[in-house]
Formats: sequence, structure tokens, C-alpha cells
Amino acid sequence: MIQQADAVAIMLDEIIPSLEAGKQGSKEGMLEIMGSVDRLRATLRHKEDRKYDKAYFESEWADEVA
Repeated sequence: MIQQADAVAIMLDEIIPSLEAGKQGSKEGMLEIMGSVDRLRATLRHKEDRKYDKAYFESEWADEVA
């Protein structure tokens, strides 16, 4: 139950406001959102490997994002 409350808090406090603010439109914003998504996945204990996580985008955009 606590796990779900933490997941809801990440969605409500981080992911949804970032999407509403349009942060997904920039690479820096997308990295911020993916950091939140990674925390959400960890909170929900999703163990399977995901191709698209913050590390993936950091690697793809290493030359473009500070």
C-alpha cells in the first residue's frame, strides 16, 4: 500500500506537472521526466530491463546535453 502511495506521489508531484509544463519538448526536460519515471519503476519494483530509461537518453544525447 505504501508502495502505491509513493508511486502516486511521483506521478502527481513530478511526472504529470512536468508533462503539463511541456518539458518533454526539450532533451533536458525529457531527461528530468525519465529520472522520475525511473524512480516510479523502482518504487513499483519493476525488475525487467527497459530499453528506454534515463541512462538510455543520456547516452543517446551525451554530446547535446550538459
